[in-house]
Amino acid sequence: MIGTWCGQWDGIYKTCLTIEATNHGFKAHYQWQEHKNGGFHKKQLKGKQLNINTINFEGKLFAINLQDHNKATAFGIFQQHTRVAQLSRQMEDSPSN
Repeated sequence: MIGTWCGQWDGIYKTCLTIEATNHGFKAHYQWQEHKNGGFHKKQLKGKQLNINTINFEGKLFAINLQDHNKATAFGIFQQHTRVAQLSRQMEDSPSN
């Protein structure tokens, strides 16, 4: 689960999570777009592992694919509705612009 994961919320808005392990769980450097082709917003999130393949990052659920450990799905529970992003593990530590 450690590493940088990028995809798009609802196939539209780019997003990336760079996940690190901590003494108390996980943390993530979260980057996202609020407008298509817009700049990235950034935030640090704390994460708690829910089960073998899922971490809850303050309402952003990250679930790694157990058949392909380079793929994951994120569910973002936002104020207006929930978004879904298919994520892929990145080889570099920066969002794919």
